[in-house]
This record gives sequence, C-alpha cells and structure tokens, in this order.
Amino acid sequence: MKKVIVAALVIMIGIVSVACAADAESPTTIAEIDERLAEIEDELDIRYEVEVKDRWRPPGPTPAQEHSAVQISVDAMMADRALESVAEVTIPTNDMTHFPSTTNPLSHYLGITTTNGTYTITAGGTVGQVTTGAE
Repeated sequence: MKKVIVAALVIMIGIVSVACAADAESPTTIAEIDERLAEIEDELDIRYEVEVKDRWRPPGPTPAQEHSAVQISVDAMMADRALESVAEVTIPTNDMTHFPSTTNPLSHYLGITTTNGTYTITAGGTVGQVTTGAE
C-alpha cells in the first residue's frame, strides 16, 4: 500500500513538473505549487472517480497513545494549575471541553476537543480508558 501511495505521489510531482515546465507562468511559491497540486488531485479524482472519503489519510493515534496523551495532559494541567485534585468523572466521555470539568477543561492541554476513546478520571487525576473508539 505504501509503495502505491509513494508511486502516486511521484507521478503527481512529475505531472506538476511537466505542467510547470510547459506553463509560461510556472508556480514559484509553495502556495502556488500547493494550489496546482490540489487542481491536479481534483482532476485525477474526477478522471478515476475517486471519492474524497476514499483518499488515504494518515492513521490517528493508537488507543494506548491516546490514553497516554490524555493522562500526560491531566498531569500537566494539575501541575500547571497547582491542583491536588480534580473533579471526578465517572460517566465516560470523549468531550475534552468538559473533562474533567468546564473550569479545568483538558482540551487546552490536549490540543483537541474530542477523543476517539471515552475516559473517566479519579479525584487524584488517574485517567481510565473505558472505550477506545475502535470497537
């Protein structure tokens, strides 16, 4: 699969290079090149009837990586705000704008508002992963 993706990218870069060489007004900035690549990608999608949802996207974090990121973010928040305890969450949630509370939302430390998995937290700050989102 990776070889196919790399080959497709090499072909796309070659197409852009040929198109730019033939074009009197070749793109000169990264933004212009990105715009031309997007145009070519759209042309290829139409030609080969590729749906946007079928395009390859890099995988997200594994459940273990996400759980670790949530725990590290809780630890950072508690240290940053000098908290000895947090609001206990016993109903699993993936909404980090209200986890563990609206006054101490984890989204500011985690960098995202929702997670794939659902989490609980003890008053002492120990995070539990209830679901992974992969079920």
